[in-house]
Amino acid sequence: MKILIVEDDANSRSFLEQTMEMQGYEYQSAVDGVEGYDKFLSFEPDLILSDIQMPGMDGLALLEKIRKTNPDVVVLMLTAFGSEDFAIQALRLRANNYIKKPVDFSELLPMLSNYAFAIENQKKFLSDRTGCVDCMKEVGRDQEGVMETMETHYENEIKRLKDENEKLKKEIADLR
Repeated sequence: MKILIVEDDANSRSFLEQTMEMQGYEYQSAVDGVEGYDKFLSFEPDLILSDIQMPGMDGLALLEKIRKTNPDVVVLMLTAFGSEDFAIQALRLRANNYIKKPVDFSELLPMLSNYAFAIENQKKFLSDRTGCVDCMKEVGRDQEGVMETMETHYENEIKRLKDENEKLKKEIADLR
């Protein structure tokens, strides 16, 4: 699973990076919403961990921008104690969930694990679905080939029967 961390506080960002490293997730980090959005576009993460309160483009503005680009990416917002109003606002903007800061391993790790499982299943479903569509296209092409072969066969058979019919008509005429 690819994770984008958007956090302006160096200590919090470092903690999250170490956590992603220990869990074996592929990740990139950004220090604010502007850099976060650029990395979102280039890195194409499966999940985004973003602080809400950051200088410049804050986490809510980043969330709005991300949702316009990709409504399906998982976004978890990080909120400091006392900023529950921001968390509620984030949920209204369709954040998937929020985590209170300071981030607690016992809360973060199961949440990441659950989202990783859901994301992998979604990718598998989409891959299987794409495979089915490709298979159906191939069957369609095969059916077209069978139809062309049958049409050619029937055209040849009709021509043969017409020729034979003409031949029989001539033989009958000769007998009279």
